[in-house]
Amino acid sequence: MYLFFVLSFLLASTKAQYPPSSNLTTITSPVNGNITISYKSPPPGTCQTAFGTQQQYTGWVNIPGNYSTNTFFWFIGGRDPTDKLTIWLNGGPGSSSMIGLFTENGPCEVIELAQGKFGTIAREFGWDRGSNMLYIDQVCAKILFSFDTRVLLNASWRRHKALGTWRSQA
Repeated sequence: MYLFFVLSFLLASTKAQYPPSSNLTTITSPVNGNITISYKSPPPGTCQTAFGTQQQYTGWVNIPGNYSTNTFFWFIGGRDPTDKLTIWLNGGPGSSSMIGLFTENGPCEVIELAQGKFGTIAREFGWDRGSNMLYIDQVCAKILFSFDTRVLLNASWRRHKALGTWRSQA
């Protein structure tokens, strides 16, 4: 039951994160010009950290291909400046790394502020005490915020089929 509330909070608080979003900064990979990273800083308080100076970025890495993938990530800087980086991937497929961020080892945790109203507070023993943290969602499971073009095409096909407007390209 608690997990339901956590995921409800995540979906509500990061609704503005889901594409299309006009306020993303996009950079191109220096290794492959077809790979891009689009990101922004989440609204203050989305993940309350121990120090307001800790950097946070959320966004997608877009990797082209037959079904281009858009892998969601959330980066949170360490409490103290460091070159260390810990990458967190929840097990699965089928488990979002946002569960690890908000309920396991992230710098913030979800709390109930009032009946049906949720927020975050800084976690005393988050792993950001000794490292920068990078939480990456899995695309293969099509969970939470990661997606690929196959998902978008399937959703379009189902919508058109339901409306009776699907036309074969054959």
